[in-house]
Amino acid sequence: MKRNLMLLIFLIHLLNVYSQEVDYRNYYKTINRAELKIVDSLYNDALTIYDSAFSIVAKPFGKDFHNAALLAIIVGNDDKCDTRLSR
Repeated sequence: MKRNLMLLIFLIHLLNVYSQEVDYRNYYKTINRAELKIVDSLYNDALTIYDSAFSIVAKPFGKDFHNAALLAIIVGNDDKCDTRLSR
């Protein structure tokens, strides 16, 4: 009985760990597309792609917010810059 209980607790814990896993591969691919647009000097397109990348995951990386804020300054979109820096 005790062994079955321990097995049950282990399985519940295992399910909980895997349910919280976030797949960042799509996020990284989208950020990479935005960075390639920056290299091509397509800043408005890059800012739009950054916006779509930020909607993919719940907690995007700070360096990406920073890059998007700098890009918003270059484009002249101060509202988006303020939004990025406040997060």
